[in-house]
Amino acid sequence: MSGSDPSHDVDLTGAVAAAGAAATMEDTCPPPEQVRDLLAAAVRLYARSDELGELAEPIDGTQVTATEAVTVVAALMRAQHLNPFDLQLWLDRTPDGR
Repeated sequence: MSGSDPSHDVDLTGAVAAAGAAATMEDTCPPPEQVRDLLAAAVRLYARSDELGELAEPIDGTQVTATEAVTVVAALMRAQHLNPFDLQLWLDRTPDGR
């Protein structure tokens, strides 16, 4: 990747594959601390990509279930002491209101 934009020199393909494989395990899960740290890093990366205008497309309904999405949203909102009103302010900031 030499000569390319240095902001794109990090390849997360292996990490994405490992997380995807762990997410499909039936009766086991990685240690909670690792899951929490992975989610926190993914959230920071997603937010940073959004800030830089580099998100190709938003997450669609086929990548996570509604239950998975709400579970994560609720956990993040609790962690930051946010309420539905705070969330609505952020939802309204998007150009298409979605």
